[in-house]
Amino acid sequence: MKSFATPFPFFFATFLAACGGSSNASIGDSPDASTKDGGTSGLDGASDGLATADGADASGSDGGACGPIGAACSGASGCCSAYCKASVCTCNSDGYACHSDLDCCASDCVQGTCGGPKDGTPGQDGGSSGALVMCGGAQNISDPPLPQGPFGDSWVFDGSTWALVVSASAPCGGVNGAAAALSSEAVGFGGYYWTQSTSYVGGGTETFAGKNWSDLTGTATQPPARMAHAMASLGAVVVLFGGNTVTNSGGAYLSDTWTFDGATWTSVTTASTPSGRSGHAMATLGSKVVLFGGADATGPHDDTWTFDGTTWTQLTPAASPPARRDGAMATLGGKVVLFGGYAYVTSDASTDQVVLFDDTWTFDGTTWTQITPAASPSPRFDTAMAELGGKVVLFGGENSTTDVPPASLAAYFNDTWVFDGSTWTQLSPPTAPGVRAGHVLSAF
Repeated sequence: MKSFATPFPFFFATFLAACGGSSNASIGDSPDASTKDGGTSGLDGASDGLATADGADASGSDGGACGPIGAACSGASGCCSAYCKASVCTCNSDGYACHSDLDCCASDCVQGTCGGPKDGTPGQDGGSSGALVMCGGAQNISDPPLPQGPFGDSWVFDGSTWALVVSASAPCGGVNGAAAALSSEAVGFGGYYWTQSTSYVGGGTETFAGKNWSDLTGTATQPPARMAHAMASLGAVVVLFGGNTVTNSGGAYLSDTWTFDGATWTSVTTASTPSGRSGHAMATLGSKVVLFGGADATGPHDDTWTFDGTTWTQLTPAASPPARRDGAMATLGGKVVLFGGYAYVTSDASTDQVVLFDDTWTFDGTTWTQITPAASPSPRFDTAMAELGGKVVLFGGENSTTDVPPASLAAYFNDTWVFDGSTWTQLSPPTAPGVRAGHVLSAF
């Protein structure tokens, strides 16, 4: 959904519920499941890396024994190596998302294959499960008129397959919320919500660790409710910046910075800060968070900032991507990748005509470089990206060029792409979430 810098009249226009997609694979509440070949081992039917839920030992893929949950880790042996973190074995609990080609506690695996980084070391984006979670988003079309709220479904992607999460708790939802990984959880906050009779900006905190979303809204201190903000991982916290408090009567552009450590939100006061904005993009780069673009009432920006946990610093790279809002950014090795977004055709932010981007840029902390791959996702905004297995994954988005609701679902996407630093490749998973825009995608 376009989140314009002016009040958001299109949010109160007509909405069509998504098909939501269908899936032959789901992450449910069943504690045990067999593999595709009927066994309880990996996809190939071998017995590598298996351990029972009660901690009985089994041979690991490296020949080591897989010890009980909570046992000390000893390299790749001594516990389930895929979930070996620091000195404690944290094998996944019943119903946790399972991923291909890696070992874990097999009897706890719903899909039949388990995974995560072999050594359990979180990547720069903070995730350690070896998968991504996608939730929320919506469609906004003009015909037929059927106003409904944003999607409440959640999906997990392991690099090849989308699996619908059958959650016992209410999943995250909303449009133009934000999420980022914190250790082995995804943390989500905020977004825009509506029903046929009301609408509001959300201010809830939710976490996802592979099975259910947990609502932490009752924590003592939280950021004010908002939408079109951005979040990124930074060491032991996630960072939240900006957004919009849009309501029926208008809204304010926020320039506040918050961090969340898994239990407590902390407001961070800095000497300098990016101006209040919404629709900006953020991603982790080493020991800093990079922020680019976004928009306020004057239009979109093309400024680049970094945040080290205490200080925002504006950078002055020799070249920058064109000003935009609602693009997507993700970590990839020692760089961040920026794709898509939109800008106004004229300098007047109130115009309903926009230009869409399908350009790809990387930033190494000093220099923005435009990449010109042979193929790319089509122009779009309100897409979502996250890093998985050394590649950036992109899903969905919208390509409407006005703030008038599109006439059909053709303006929305549910395609899945990966970017390896030089080449975009479109994947063809056997099933996928329904078409949407304004969703979140995060490692966990």
